[in-house]
Amino acid sequence: VKPLAEKMGLIYRGAEHLSMPQNYLMFFTVKEKPENDVKFNEAIAKVASLAEKIRNDLDFDMTKVGLMHKLSIKPVIWIFDVLCIKPKKFYATDECIGCGICAKVCPLGNIKMVDGKPKWEKDCCHCSACINRCPKKAIEYGKKTQGKNRYVAPKFKPTSNE
Repeated sequence: VKPLAEKMGLIYRGAEHLSMPQNYLMFFTVKEKPENDVKFNEAIAKVASLAEKIRNDLDFDMTKVGLMHKLSIKPVIWIFDVLCIKPKKFYATDECIGCGICAKVCPLGNIKMVDGKPKWEKDCCHCSACINRCPKKAIEYGKKTQGKNRYVAPKFKPTSNE
């Protein structure tokens, strides 16, 4: 990342780890809302401290990434992208009310409403916004998401210093 920043005429200030609540329910269990809200608020506090570093032209604490992580992450991401990132398992249950929120929140515009029901097209990034934002919990991904909690972070309203 540093060489790319320098190539673009930017000053690389480092990288820090930011832990957010887990909401990728296709492979993980989503914790209950109160526990996730605590984690979200901790993340907001960390973002505020990072913003302060940026305002004061300070370097970030470098998050250490081990050699094994560097060697393993690219093949894992490639396998995940090729084998797992597919929209074909998404579907809406009979609980779907046809509100279209799933289509509105899809960052890739991959969901089209057809006869009042969502239809997933080919460009899916598995962000899970459609599943987590559905007000009726009517969107599923195969059997992997059935009965699992959904989580959407609370709205964040930054103060004038953030």
